[in-house]
Amino acid sequence: MDLFPFALNLVVLLVLAGGLLGWAHAVRCWTDRRPTVAWSPREPVPWGILQLAGLFLVLVVIQVAVVASGLAPAPADGQPFGEDGALQGIGGILLVYGVWLTIAWAALGLGGAASARDLGWNATEFSRDVRIGLITFAMLAPIIYWLQSVLVPYWPSRHPLVETIQESDDGRLWATAALSVVVMAPIFEEFAFRVLLQGWLENGAVILRRSRRCADEPDEESGDADLAWRVLLGTADDPERGKGSPPECGACGIASIDRPANDGASRTSWDEFEDAPWPWRIVPIAVSSGVFALLHLDHGPDWLPLLVLASALGYLYQRTHRIVPCIVVHSLLNGVSFVMLLASR
Repeated sequence: MDLFPFALNLVVLLVLAGGLLGWAHAVRCWTDRRPTVAWSPREPVPWGILQLAGLFLVLVVIQVAVVASGLAPAPADGQPFGEDGALQGIGGILLVYGVWLTIAWAALGLGGAASARDLGWNATEFSRDVRIGLITFAMLAPIIYWLQSVLVPYWPSRHPLVETIQESDDGRLWATAALSVVVMAPIFEEFAFRVLLQGWLENGAVILRRSRRCADEPDEESGDADLAWRVLLGTADDPERGKGSPPECGACGIASIDRPANDGASRTSWDEFEDAPWPWRIVPIAVSSGVFALLHLDHGPDWLPLLVLASALGYLYQRTHRIVPCIVVHSLLNGVSFVMLLASR
């Protein structure tokens, strides 16, 4: 008996079963008017648009330097790479990801006073985050792959690097591609789009909502319009940073529970963001997801399933404010796609 088809079918059945259980839980939560993922409060992130622009510029400089130094080939204008060119190209991508992530973490964590929690990391929640990621993957995977299967016959997805990998028998190329697709790309993209971009956009939503609410209280420091814009630029700290938040929800996975009651005097506008009208909460997700999808426009119809994926990951990040669940979902989806690419040879 060929074990590969059997194992693949078993995995598909497990994913479908997990997805059905996850959606059943979601429907039950919606019926009871409860969120599907427990809310984890956060403090405002200590970076603004100036820091984001600086990090984007650093990314461009690293990419140009890697190509100019011959460590990676120049873009192929839609033409297939040779095996050596593909291996070198993926190696260059890994180098860019690694160098940029190191610089970003150092600049924000050491130079920008960002804590591990600000950067989306909470070691005490790791096992719960993995569980949330697994359940979310099972819920999303059938939708993403169904949407892709419907679109591709009418709108082919074409990527020169993928075509070269698919036709190659070079184990080094496949291993390097797996490292890039399954490990480094999810870490890089979730950190850039969820933690950095969506984190800043949530800052904007909270600060603008607070300023609007405090418009009739000009002496209120946190409602000062000039201070609000300086916080968004990244030239001033949010006055509510460091005031503390209520404890996180208990040891629940994807299930939601009521948040402990908190003294109104210590409750900040960040704590109240969970109950803000939906446009304030949706806009950060929509913008970060839209930018993510637009960057994949040259890959045929891929941007449509990716928009669905990014929106779900944006919701997941907004509820947990942790990066691990998003990385788990992203890695598993990329990993399954990679295995399907390998099986299609």
